[in-house]
Amino acid sequence: MIIVLFIIWILILIGLLSCIYRCKYINTDISNSIGKLLKTSVVTVCGYVLFLNAYNKNAGYLFAVLYCGSIDWLMLFFLRFLKIYTDFTYSHKKIKWIMYFIAMLDDINLLLNVKFKTAFSIGRIYYGKTGFNYLCNFRPLFYLHLAFIYLLIAFVILLLIKKMREVPQFYRKKYGVVLFTLAFVIVLNSMYIYSAIAVDISIPLYVLEAFLISYYALNFMPEGLVEKTLSLVVDDMNSGIICFDFQGKCIYANQLARDLFEVQDDIRIFEKYLPIWLERRHMDGEEASVWTEGHIYKDEEIYTKAEFKKIYDDKDMLIGYYFCMSDRTNEIEKYKSAIYRATHDNLTGIYTREKFYDRVNEVIHMNPDIRRLIICTKINNIQMINDLFGIEMGDEVLKQQAEILKEKAGTEYVYGRLIGDKFAMCVPKELFDIDSFVQKNAKISRHYHNKLFGVCINIGIYEVNDVDEPVSEMCDKAYIAIENVEENSECNVAYFDNDMMDEISFEKELIKDFDTALNERQFKINLQPRVSKSGRIHGAEVLVRWEHPKKGLIMPGRFISIFEKKGLIYQLDGWVWEQAIIQLKRWKDMGKENLYLSINISAKDFFYLDVYKILTGLVNKYEVDPSRLRLEITENVLMTETKTKLNVLSALRKIGFKIEVDDFGGGYSSLNMLNSNLIDNIKFDIRLFNDNINDEKKLAVLDATVLLTEKIGKGLLVEGVEKEEEANLIIRHGCEMFQGFYFSKPLSVDTFEKKFL
Repeated sequence: MIIVLFIIWILILIGLLSCIYRCKYINTDISNSIGKLLKTSVVTVCGYVLFLNAYNKNAGYLFAVLYCGSIDWLMLFFLRFLKIYTDFTYSHKKIKWIMYFIAMLDDINLLLNVKFKTAFSIGRIYYGKTGFNYLCNFRPLFYLHLAFIYLLIAFVILLLIKKMREVPQFYRKKYGVVLFTLAFVIVLNSMYIYSAIAVDISIPLYVLEAFLISYYALNFMPEGLVEKTLSLVVDDMNSGIICFDFQGKCIYANQLARDLFEVQDDIRIFEKYLPIWLERRHMDGEEASVWTEGHIYKDEEIYTKAEFKKIYDDKDMLIGYYFCMSDRTNEIEKYKSAIYRATHDNLTGIYTREKFYDRVNEVIHMNPDIRRLIICTKINNIQMINDLFGIEMGDEVLKQQAEILKEKAGTEYVYGRLIGDKFAMCVPKELFDIDSFVQKNAKISRHYHNKLFGVCINIGIYEVNDVDEPVSEMCDKAYIAIENVEENSECNVAYFDNDMMDEISFEKELIKDFDTALNERQFKINLQPRVSKSGRIHGAEVLVRWEHPKKGLIMPGRFISIFEKKGLIYQLDGWVWEQAIIQLKRWKDMGKENLYLSINISAKDFFYLDVYKILTGLVNKYEVDPSRLRLEITENVLMTETKTKLNVLSALRKIGFKIEVDDFGGGYSSLNMLNSNLIDNIKFDIRLFNDNINDEKKLAVLDATVLLTEKIGKGLLVEGVEKEEEANLIIRHGCEMFQGFYFSKPLSVDTFEKKFL
């Protein structure tokens, strides 16, 4: 009998220790909690076996305490395991520590029983010659011990039942087996305590419980779970899945695949696609392939990305195929849209500049023997339309211009919007009808003609002579022709010729010589006097001349626009500003501080220079009164990016500079701008009258300007006065300050000083 129990005990320990080892090997939170539970089980089993066979009564009491007390901790560690196993969290963390405290009190109670026998006694029963110890004579303190254990057991059972109700059917077995095995162990243990059975027959079941807990907590996979999960996942995927066996029979197709190909329940329809796909994609001998194709779905074209794979068994035998189909319609449409937006103008829908250049280059080289024309157009006064009638009106003009180009759509025609109001077209020379093209553009001009201004569309034409010439340079030449056009109708045409080519060469030479001219002081300042009606000199405007060593004297009309176009004007302006301030310093030293100078500030100066820093730095450097310097700006300086420029000009005015608006009336002046405290003076160009100075309407404009400036406290200077008749007339109409050839042409500094100082 002893040998049989010993063998059972060894087997129980081997089973428990093997489970403990496996948990240690896995080393996860749940395996560690199982390990602690099983180690406590080993203590319980060993304590019971030692108690069962103890010959010494005192030793029997000690082993009984070990056996009974370890059950407390066994259940506590069972709860700890379930906390992880069922994702349970205590509502109050103190509950756990209260249970630990009660367990310790129970252990103390059991230890006191060794001496005082306040909980239970030990009896001995014999089977033949073999005797075994058992618990008897239970007292109230022992029932408190049992109550604590049964409370923990009840909590464990309720926790498992609650979890079983929450989880899907697949997972209930995972918790149910643990629950029912535990219940069986508890029943057998209760039979041992409350019946005449001398041996705790629940002990061998510890091994079974250990195996079940280890398996279901660490390795269990519900039957059919993988298949069901995969089926649900595949059905819920954003891709269509179609599976075939090695004979080409369709064995599965998820809902999305059936939707994509408008297949209902009969998935055998997919079998007709398999040979087509295999043949089309040349799948034989290949492991995988991916392609995208379009087909009609619910009367709309959709694009499907298909991934094809062969499926092999562990012996590399083909067992089937599967296709993964995904709808790429949105992705491809977005890609097409992005490409379209990158190559087509958002407003007009025609090619952008870069795409136009690329496409023209392709067409020209495709048929290099065809004579072609580059036709460029520019809409004058488009900015005025935007400002007076709104951007929507200006956009409508641009759209109509694009529509004229679209009428010539064809493989040999290429057209695009280069920038702003500039359009271009490449056409075969023999197919282009210049008269029809001009008439259509003139129609736009007439439609938007206004009493105050006219919309004029100018056309520049360049005939392609060298197919390898960059298209951008071809367009530049067409626009050079536009710059030389004579505006005498609603639509004007100019052809690029050799004279214009000479002009380009001249411009290139000036640009090449610019740095040298600036360093060698080839630029000279001239001064054009400003006089009152009494003939008194008040100041002068600073003008620049270029004394070129080879080309001679070059007037500003020949180089200023070139430098503005090429972004060099700011360097020249900065040099002129300093020369003007140096001149004011010289006059100051001569005692002629009553004279002022006026300098020009272009719109581009604000982009390239810190205007405020440079001007204030110069007047401080040369100790010149800022009020002796007038800053001339044109109206368009204030009409674009107003806030930034106004802040700069306002800051300059606060320290003494005078601000003057040049060519007043030549643009579209803002009354708000004139009424501000920013402007000190305005310049009115009498040449706006076009040699018809006696026209009553034009004189009315002059009278209104004089009255306006007087009322708002602004100074008025009339420039462009070239005849005595003009001078006398404008004096009679109240003008008092003048500038023009009638009084004096621009003079060198030396001549100016000799004549007026």
